[in-house]
Order: sequence, then structure tokens, then C-alpha cells
Amino acid sequence: MKETKVHGYRHKTTEELVKAIDECTSLSQLFALIQHEHITIQMLTRPGASNLAPKILSPKEITGNRD
Repeated sequence: MKETKVHGYRHKTTEELVKAIDECTSLSQLFALIQHEHITIQMLTRPGASNLAPKILSPKEITGNRD
């Protein structure tokens, strides 16, 4: 997939970025801002975060029967 270049965009300072995030009125505006600023969001999980025991899925379970 080809990456789209944004022309005429100036990266914001930390203060400007916080203000722009506060002014976002929709998730699409927030995600556009994140994309333009090249911000990477990662979600970390811990095994003890739920009471469910971890289960290793087989390839059939991952790709099979999507409703």
C-alpha cells in the first residue's frame, strides 16, 4: 500500500498538539491528526488483566467462520 503524502502540513509543538486534540469533535478528526503527526499508538496487555486463561488459537480458529 502506498503512503499518502500530506502537502502543506506543519508539525505542531507539544502545546499546539494538546490544544488541537482538545478541539477535536470527532474520532475522524483525532485520527487524522494522529496520522499527520506520525504518532504511533500501541496497546499493551498483561496476562493478569482478565480472569480468563490465555488460549492459543489454531489458524482455523482465527480465520474460520467470521459472522
